[in-house]
Amino acid sequence: MLSVQRELQHQPHPTVHIIMGRTYAKRLIADGKLTCQLQWLDNEFAVNTEHRVIVCPYFDYRQLSNIKIQYLAKLMKSLVA
Repeated sequence: MLSVQRELQHQPHPTVHIIMGRTYAKRLIADGKLTCQLQWLDNEFAVNTEHRVIVCPYFDYRQLSNIKIQYLAKLMKSLVA
């Protein structure tokens, strides 16, 4: 499996990478598979604008409410604008 960091470096077009789950994102960082710096916007969302990475709650109706989906959409739009 390719490391996340290597995938981020080889994107030919403006791809937005979504990492679902704060715990998973923190494990990727701890394992050295994600080395880009994340800016935590709150307890659940983080971004790296240079590599177009978003960390958000897991895609589950109990964790990603409609309000959070709208916020995620706004973050995605801001990264490709």
